[in-house]
Amino acid sequence: MDFLTRTGDRGRVVEWAPQSRVLSHPSVGAFLTHCGWSSTMEAVTNGIPLICLPIFYDQFMDAKLAVDVWKMALRLATNSRGVAEKEELRRAFSRLIDSDEGEKLRANARTFQQRSQRAPLPGGTTYNDIQSFMKGLSQFVSQQV
Repeated sequence: MDFLTRTGDRGRVVEWAPQSRVLSHPSVGAFLTHCGWSSTMEAVTNGIPLICLPIFYDQFMDAKLAVDVWKMALRLATNSRGVAEKEELRRAFSRLIDSDEGEKLRANARTFQQRSQRAPLPGGTTYNDIQSFMKGLSQFVSQQV
């Protein structure tokens, strides 16, 4: 019996889904992700805590930021083949959804959501950085003329 036949009554498999829209749904309590930067930022902007399973490249650094710096994520332990076992997944989701630790991670995710919403507004970090960049670029160009 193939995967879709075994699991068809418990979920849905699609080729593509609007990930940010899915993450914005109020029933989403956590996001199991490889921690690519776009996925990580979509979780941040929606205030969703992460369960991190990085595979390669920048994903390891992104997971480290989410877990150790932003404190809005858990990192899955893997076996010698790099696979997260079913019990590890269950434990991580339980920690995130049903514990005091999980409440702190969810609160931090909401804090980063609020920060991300303020960042592009006048006075926000992104806004200020763009203004500073444009000022520096204008000065550079005027010196070249």
